[in-house]
Amino acid sequence: MDVRFLNEDEYAAWDALVEESPYASVFDECRWFKAVAAVLECEIVVAGAFAKDELLGGVMVDRRQRHGMPTATLPPLGHTNTCVVKVNPDASSVKRQQRVLDVTRAMAEFLRDEFSYVVV
Repeated sequence: MDVRFLNEDEYAAWDALVEESPYASVFDECRWFKAVAAVLECEIVVAGAFAKDELLGGVMVDRRQRHGMPTATLPPLGHTNTCVVKVNPDASSVKRQQRVLDVTRAMAEFLRDEFSYVVV
């Protein structure tokens, strides 16, 4: 599984994933975080987990420098910080849970490697 920050041309795939997820909301959509970032002058980015070219999941973080250290925190004005994961509703519960664990583990490792301090 490859985890990286999404490019702006991949935001439509993120929004489709958010729309499909029963746990995500309007506060996880690109139009929301772009507006918040513009008004509050912060840098909100989406870290996405991919299998080949398919976006399997991701999480939004506010990327900034604090005391000279790269820091990832909850995006401002978001009601939650949802790790959105694409699961097959027809798969067994064990396979769905394994997908969630695989994606969240990959996201955690990526954020740990990218930032000195992570609060999500």
